[in-house]
Amino acid sequence: LRADVIHVVDHGQAYLLGGLDPRRTVVTCHDVILLALASGRIGSTRVPLVALQLFRISLEFMKRAAAVVAVSAQTKRDLVSLVGIDPAAITVIHPGLNQPFAPDAERGATLRRRLGLGAGPLILQIGRTFYKNISGTLRVLHRLRGDGLDVRLVRTGRPLAGDERRLAEKLEVDAQVVELGSVPDSDIPALYNAVDLLLFPSLYEGFGWPPLEAMASGTPVVCSRAGSLQEVVEGAALTADPEDVETLAWHAAAVLTDAGLRARLVSQGLAHAAGFSWDQTAEQMVAVYRDVVERAS
Repeated sequence: LRADVIHVVDHGQAYLLGGLDPRRTVVTCHDVILLALASGRIGSTRVPLVALQLFRISLEFMKRAAAVVAVSAQTKRDLVSLVGIDPAAITVIHPGLNQPFAPDAERGATLRRRLGLGAGPLILQIGRTFYKNISGTLRVLHRLRGDGLDVRLVRTGRPLAGDERRLAEKLEVDAQVVELGSVPDSDIPALYNAVDLLLFPSLYEGFGWPPLEAMASGTPVVCSRAGSLQEVVEGAALTADPEDVETLAWHAAAVLTDAGLRARLVSQGLAHAAGFSWDQTAEQMVAVYRDVVERAS
């Protein structure tokens, strides 16, 4: 409590400002998905009232902070429009990449063999929460297979269930969905190397690591423009609106069949992802700390 600067590293704990010196406190906000959902911007999934109220309370405390760090310009815009935080109090600092992602064909081939993934083209889908648009991913898979591409979808996390499972069966693509279940963090870099494309048609992201992780791995990306994604991929991926199945499928097919396009996206993705480093993030964060200390002194 007697520190020069106190950094609350997640907005969900911003209520801690009730017992901290606000003149010396920095809060990082990653996203305000619950508020975006409650405002009707992300589908029709209901938000539990208690969770929404607790979230709002935490964000109200954030207004007291000496500085707020947003992980993307989209999150900053959301904090201004949905929470009412002064934009002058918010600094956008992108995070870095957390693992040694890099192109490594041999590492990918080894994982393919170990997991029995075969030799055909593979599309990766990462993320299990509702806004990851799994139904859209299944519709893209259906369109690709209907166009004659013998492609399979690789998934991590909990298997398809409920409406998503029923949709896969209705579209007759359930046999082409490969469920890997829980994948150890140590295998994630190899998983990006093992697939041919990351498909990420998310309905919203406060930042969105998977596209950058894939780019750093030399894996092309097709993703939505929703939330922060257009900002994060910045022209190094093929993008479309999250519900535009036709365009997403067209982009995916192009990546899987056009070697020239694929090579261009790989090159652009590697160069773009190289700009997201924790060294750069740290330098920018230290500048925020110094400003807070100077103003509090």
